[in-house]
Amino acid sequence: MKKEHVDFWQKTFKSSEAYMLPKHKIWRRLIKQYRLEYDLKGLKKSRIPKISRFYPLTRMIITSTMFNTPKILVKVEDNTVAMNSDVVERIGNQALELMNVKREVQQAGFDSLYCYMGWLKYGVNPPGDEDIVPPYVANDSFQNGMVYAQRVSPFNMFPDPLCAPHNLSTARFIWEKMTVPLEFVKQDKRFDQRLIGQLKPLSDEQADAEMLAEAQERTFESQDEETAWRDSRMEGNYVVLREVHDRVHKKLYTFADGIENGQPIEDRPHPFLAGISEEAPDPVTGEPKLTGTFTPTGGFLVDGGFPYGTLAFDLSHDELYGLPMMAYAEDTQKGIVESLARRRGLLKRGTRIILGNKAERQENINLGEELEEGRDMALAWVNDVHNSFYELQQGNPPPDQLGYESDLRNYEEQTLSVSQLQAGYGPRRTATEASLMASFGQLNREWMQSKVADLYEQVFINTMRLMSDKRFTPENFLVNTAIDDTTPTFDIVRADMLQVRFKVHVEASSMKPMFEELEKEDGLALFNYLIQMPEVPRPEALKHLLRTFRVPNPEKFIGQAARFDAQRAAGTENNLLIMTAMAGVPAPVQPHPRDDHTAHMPVHNQLQQSPGFQQLQPVQQQQVMALMQQHLQGHQQLMQQAAQAGGAVGSPGNVNTVGEAGRSTGNAAQDTIGRVDSAVRSGAQSISQAVSAADRGQN
Repeated sequence: MKKEHVDFWQKTFKSSEAYMLPKHKIWRRLIKQYRLEYDLKGLKKSRIPKISRFYPLTRMIITSTMFNTPKILVKVEDNTVAMNSDVVERIGNQALELMNVKREVQQAGFDSLYCYMGWLKYGVNPPGDEDIVPPYVANDSFQNGMVYAQRVSPFNMFPDPLCAPHNLSTARFIWEKMTVPLEFVKQDKRFDQRLIGQLKPLSDEQADAEMLAEAQERTFESQDEETAWRDSRMEGNYVVLREVHDRVHKKLYTFADGIENGQPIEDRPHPFLAGISEEAPDPVTGEPKLTGTFTPTGGFLVDGGFPYGTLAFDLSHDELYGLPMMAYAEDTQKGIVESLARRRGLLKRGTRIILGNKAERQENINLGEELEEGRDMALAWVNDVHNSFYELQQGNPPPDQLGYESDLRNYEEQTLSVSQLQAGYGPRRTATEASLMASFGQLNREWMQSKVADLYEQVFINTMRLMSDKRFTPENFLVNTAIDDTTPTFDIVRADMLQVRFKVHVEASSMKPMFEELEKEDGLALFNYLIQMPEVPRPEALKHLLRTFRVPNPEKFIGQAARFDAQRAAGTENNLLIMTAMAGVPAPVQPHPRDDHTAHMPVHNQLQQSPGFQQLQPVQQQQVMALMQQHLQGHQQLMQQAAQAGGAVGSPGNVNTVGEAGRSTGNAAQDTIGRVDSAVRSGAQSISQAVSAADRGQN
């Protein structure tokens, strides 16, 4: 790298860290309060009650907006491959589960509450050793040869300060700071080994300086615990790396502290550029293999040109980072904690003290003990009931202080509420007020859910685009390519399965708690309406209900009736051929694309065993068998056409033509029977005409 470029990046590192330093201070202050570390002027830490408003608010927001992994639906725009919608949808949803994205998104959601923005990093863990992607030791949770989405600490992310507040792709660069073991850096073949030899582990002073900021983000129970943590980090032989993603020049750089002249140890084209990978047949197996030659075609595989996704619940004015959500509740929490501390102090100083008359004590030496340990309805005999004892009056909390705390909780609820209830705070509200507040809470929650859904959508799209590149396609990722659950067919995910244009829709409401129960209630309500409509086939309504209750194979419950109707229609076609042959006018019967071919063909193959066929003359039998052979060939051709259009690989039952007739007793089977009945009437008319002609000939 040229010297001017090296100087540019070294200055950029310093300016970016200076730019983020004030923000880091705010984030650390908020995180400390989440950990019940308060700093209130005029109050000793020992007298501050450990009451957290941040903790219940954080749990309420995260559980109400990202409790479940959302349901993601896919619609393929290119309809030349009819099955790809189901296949892409299954691949994507299974990938999200395999990558354990929910765990990473929830942690990023926590980061967004206290650091304004949560970060996810996208990448591909190559097959083989699991610890080969920086920061190395954190990669044991990655799947070998699989795309991953990993949460990154906001304190380690340094985006372009000139980035637009609403669009991360307008940034010129993003760089990530890492503290990694030197042992792994030396073994990483991507780095320049000539420069790696210059690396030395951080000295005690350097390690202490690097860990100082990180230590502020941690909570230690004692000084000994913090000292042990620091010693462990210092003895680990760590080095500091800065991974730079240069979107403008489409490059990936890695700088390491301690390299002479500041040269990067990695300088290469960005690995996630879109392009064409050259293939050549393997000389032994003949299978196509990547040659390593890659031709960029422009653009990136990842959304926006950066392998990072962000989650921010709020909008900023003129920069990428705004004020974290919990900063809006900081003063209310401090006010409540301070008020409680003062109330507790007043009550502590207001211990009840009773002054007694000495004359009464002379009359009864045990009177004091009787009052202290007196039981209910105990009698204490004294000379002067009204003047023998006097209670000292101490200060009580001012009445306005309780109202002050109540107001703080109400303001907090208005700012961060995502629930439809007001948690019992404040005065009783009218029905109109409660409705308005509930509507606000619902809108606030749905707004946050939409932001989480956008992040899941980005994860889904980036995962699909990375796996569609032959360089990053997983080698052992199986998916069911059948169009139904009756006979699943598992194939290894191939890049060509995902090289289609598709739209993604994320059902944000599916992330809510108790979503499955709510969905079942809605499914039952819809079924009660559909089952009463004559226009809706009963089997389809039943299938919808069974799928709502997550029944894996609904065909086993209702498929037999549809198959029986299809077999009956095939038997009618057999009788039609026999009748036309007996009348002397044999006529072919054409199969229909909506027929259940797997149900029709076995019935047709048993034609020779039917009693009607046995009554035919040998010549007529030959004619019927010839027509039946044509009919069977028609079924096979339709099956092949459906397989080519649907992209299914498997048994004949896994093609699209099984669709309606094989799964419904309503539309498809009735259509088949109607066509056969029409053909029977047409054949009967032909037979009648033939008989009339024969009679006229005899006359």
